[in-house]
Amino acid sequence: MRKTVPASVLVAFLACACGPQLDKEPTQAAAPGARATSTIAVEASVDADSQLRTAAEIRAKNEAMFAKLRKEQEVQRAGSEDANEQVTQPERSLEDVLAEALEAVVTVDAGSSTGSGFFIEPSIVVTNLHVVGNRRLVNIRNGDNQRQARVLQTAPRHDLVLLEVYEPDPDQQVLALGSIEDVAVGQEVVAIGSAFSLEATATRGIVSAIRTANDVTFVQTDAAINPGNSGGPLLNAAGEAIGINAAKLANSESLGLAIAAEHIKALRENAGPLKPLSVAASTQDDQFSKLFAHPGTSRQPRVPDVESPRDRFERAMDALAQEADEVDVLYKQLRRECRVELDHDHSTPRVMITLSMRQTTSISSREGCRSRLVALEKTATSIVTRVTNTISQAQRDGVERGTINYVRRLYRLYW
Repeated sequence: MRKTVPASVLVAFLACACGPQLDKEPTQAAAPGARATSTIAVEASVDADSQLRTAAEIRAKNEAMFAKLRKEQEVQRAGSEDANEQVTQPERSLEDVLAEALEAVVTVDAGSSTGSGFFIEPSIVVTNLHVVGNRRLVNIRNGDNQRQARVLQTAPRHDLVLLEVYEPDPDQQVLALGSIEDVAVGQEVVAIGSAFSLEATATRGIVSAIRTANDVTFVQTDAAINPGNSGGPLLNAAGEAIGINAAKLANSESLGLAIAAEHIKALRENAGPLKPLSVAASTQDDQFSKLFAHPGTSRQPRVPDVESPRDRFERAMDALAQEADEVDVLYKQLRRECRVELDHDHSTPRVMITLSMRQTTSISSREGCRSRLVALEKTATSIVTRVTNTISQAQRDGVERGTINYVRRLYRLYW
């Protein structure tokens, strides 16, 4: 039967074979008897000690080598797992991107026109100039949250306007602005806005082209852009605004245009005229320039040569509403700084109307507070008087009573 040699014996054998060899031939003849026995015992003891030391050294080296290998394998395995986690980490779904973006998108109410806008800073909203028109103050809302904002900066040639929000929320969700250089034809995009006054409307499409007309760069998309979408963001898959929805070409299907986000960045960073973008992928198309002659002026409200009595009445009420908006904003500041208290009838839509009635109950004795209040009261009284005169003129011009009441409620100038 074949016997298995223990590993310890093999190690000892290797140690013996590889270890130092003792001289087996004595220089003198071996003495007989006990002397010879003593010499053999000493030699055997030396051989055993040498073999044990050598075996221990080899075992220690092997253990150190295997420990090093195990450590290297663990490091490689950990690096591989990290890489796999990075590769397999799921991207945010479109639903998650939109849910976050919608918190930054608002409806912009400019009286006679309604559009969209979005926060790029907690106190700054960007929208199209053709949405705001000639108004200096507008209302913005997101769901039940409604605030006022004033025109901060405009770029008429690029159809852009920045709005500064009164009493901003420092935790307001904002949208990051993407780069036109990262936009590619065929990539998926989503247009968000208040299409036909329906808030939080999202439409999906792709980038059809990147075009330039009159020094303005556009992202062309087949995502549906309808009336009310103007001023809303065109988002990429990462939730960045790569453009601001501006228009849909007349008599066209699935041909929407968004002004490149770089123009927004330039407006925010520089108060001077905006410069043309240098975009390698952009196409300068003369035919496109004719179709979309100028984004800023082609859609500006135009006063017709002959106005109807209703149009004239509505335009006058729009101008008075802007003045009333400013009085309301100035009153909020005065109330905060001077602790003004009014006997305000909340059935009236504006504090301005209460101010015209001079129903102040208390005010701080702080210097300047009383004079500021008196100035506001005079302005409010003047506005109310002109509203009354405008209504009387509309009645004389034959504007129907129902139309007059509708316009008054539209601009919140009723009492």
